[in-house]
Amino acid sequence: MDITVLDNPLYPPTDAYRLRILFPQSYPIEAPEVTFILSQSPPRGIPMHPHIYSNGIICLDLLDKEGWSPVHNTESICISLQSMLASNTKAESECFLRGGQGNRSETYTDVYFRTARRCRVRTLESTATKGHQVLVP
Repeated sequence: MDITVLDNPLYPPTDAYRLRILFPQSYPIEAPEVTFILSQSPPRGIPMHPHIYSNGIICLDLLDKEGWSPVHNTESICISLQSMLASNTKAESECFLRGGQGNRSETYTDVYFRTARRCRVRTLESTATKGHQVLVP
């Protein structure tokens, strides 16, 4: 699923960001795992934001155990993410800078492709053992 950000010069309106949403078997009681992912066709990056890690993991109360409620759905998650991005005023990511990955001159894409092979295997193994269903856009 792709989302765009309106009315924020940090995110051009022509840029879209791809989400991966994994639903646990206990959904909607438990929150889905939602991450931004890179895509080459069509090109999609990971938005720079203080609450988004360079690997696409999102720090949002709505997506953790305490903030999740079964009344939420894919639409409310996307609206929350769009609102979070639209209100951003910093062209940096605290998560990215604190994570010790790369340096300030590297983009998320640089870091991703530098580490993708190593992380991809672990992610696929982890997802398969958790019994998640994958929503394909």
